[in-house]
Amino acid sequence: LYTIYTLKHRYWVADDLLHWDQEINKCYTDMLALRNAVEQARKRNDYVTVDTRQARLEIAETRLSLARDKISKLHKTAKYNKVWE
Repeated sequence: LYTIYTLKHRYWVADDLLHWDQEINKCYTDMLALRNAVEQARKRNDYVTVDTRQARLEIAETRLSLARDKISKLHKTAKYNKVWE
């Protein structure tokens, strides 16, 4: 989809698509790392770290769902506008 928008000279939409894709990757990576950190902290009974990482994990999950919704809207808009033709 990024390539199609670039070929059709709709660079602003392509950049938006790229931005949300990068945001999804960043939030997903953060989420995996934070889950691992929470697991390790629970094993060590370090509840201060669990509390701080748990809050950051919830933020990362929320940001991930928002980014997924945004990129889903971009795909639906492209499908509705028949960008591929």
